[in-house]
Amino acid sequence: MLKRWGIFFLIVLICFLKNQAYSQDYFKIQKIILQTSKNFPGDAGIVFYDLKNLKLIHYQGKTLFSAASLIKIPILAAVFNQALQGKISLSQKLIINKEDRSSGGGILKYAPPGSKISLEKAAILMIKKSDNTACNLLLKLIGFKAVNDILRKIGLKETRLKRNIADWESLDKGIDNYTTPLEMLELLKKIYQGKILNSYYSKKILVILKSQELNELIPKKLPLSVKIAHKTGQQLGILHDAGIIYAPRAYILCLLGKNILDENKAKKNWQELSYLIYKEMEKINF
Repeated sequence: MLKRWGIFFLIVLICFLKNQAYSQDYFKIQKIILQTSKNFPGDAGIVFYDLKNLKLIHYQGKTLFSAASLIKIPILAAVFNQALQGKISLSQKLIINKEDRSSGGGILKYAPPGSKISLEKAAILMIKKSDNTACNLLLKLIGFKAVNDILRKIGLKETRLKRNIADWESLDKGIDNYTTPLEMLELLKKIYQGKILNSYYSKKILVILKSQELNELIPKKLPLSVKIAHKTGQQLGILHDAGIIYAPRAYILCLLGKNILDENKAKKNWQELSYLIYKEMEKINF
């Protein structure tokens, strides 16, 4: 009998110690996030989510931010949703007219009028090079409603598409695309879990996000061997990066910044935060 009680108390002690280690590890991540937000040269919104333990830590997670190019993730999901429904084909050609060419990121703004590109190639460029012309070509095809419908389907209440990318005239009128750090987490989590589209298109979205070439924020200080499915967003005073980090222990990190006074310092803050969280996640083994 005494032996059984001894085993019981040993199990309780092990569980207690594991729980203490669990709390301590995540406390360190929380401390890192709070310290970064304190030093950030603007308003920061930060979300961390452990995909194994489902542990969520956030700072200003419900705060509204201009989405910038983060809005291209739900646009990509909406394009593939239309393809899944048979309304469009990934192989169909899009014609680039002079009025379609947009300023800002990408290479299609240099394409001669009348040039053609496949829908799938445009979708890839929209993410890989954050190509604004590719994005607006896709929106011209599927419409704003298709994007906002899928956002409602996911259950996102704040994330909405209200203007074209690089439509500065609308922005000057106060019309913008918005999101929150927690809603970006929900979007990425459901893509990762395959809960928005079928398995084929969910995996396709993740492959495209992994091809991202703008890697100056979350990936900057991480080992090259670590795959990251992510998308950045940048405008004057705005600096975002949100993605899934395929470390030995996968997690999601959403970093949103606005009213930024020092862009270089903000970049360093995001880079360092990403690195410190990665190092803490390496230590967690339960």
